[in-house]
Amino acid sequence: MSLISTIHICDVSLPLWWWVIPPVAIFGFYFIEVMVFWLLTKKLFKLEIKFSKIFGVVILANMVTSIIGTFTVSAYFIMYFHLFILSFLLSVFVEWLIILKFFHKEIGAKSLMEISVTMNTASYLTLALVLFFMGILFSH
Repeated sequence: MSLISTIHICDVSLPLWWWVIPPVAIFGFYFIEVMVFWLLTKKLFKLEIKFSKIFGVVILANMVTSIIGTFTVSAYFIMYFHLFILSFLLSVFVEWLIILKFFHKEIGAKSLMEISVTMNTASYLTLALVLFFMGILFSH
């Protein structure tokens, strides 16, 4: 497997070798997480945080988790349920650490963990549905 085939674009679980669905992978999953974060801060927590800050931090968080995934579970997570769950948990934890660094003054650590869990749940459920309909989710 070449390095190009395992470079990530979003989350621990989404490698670049999925160029079959690049608009969904690049924009769809980032957009899902950005919108979930923004909606939760605006509607649930009643905070006014600049959309551009949310956008930038969520993109950064996903780039970091993508790099981690490149060197860990990406090649196998779609075949094994436990690796899919591990990818999810790694994404939640690492992205929480990053958003905590940028938003700890506006939002508490527990609430930021809830946001990280929610935005990753939304993107991983979408990813699971896409993979399921492609017939490649948990094929082993």
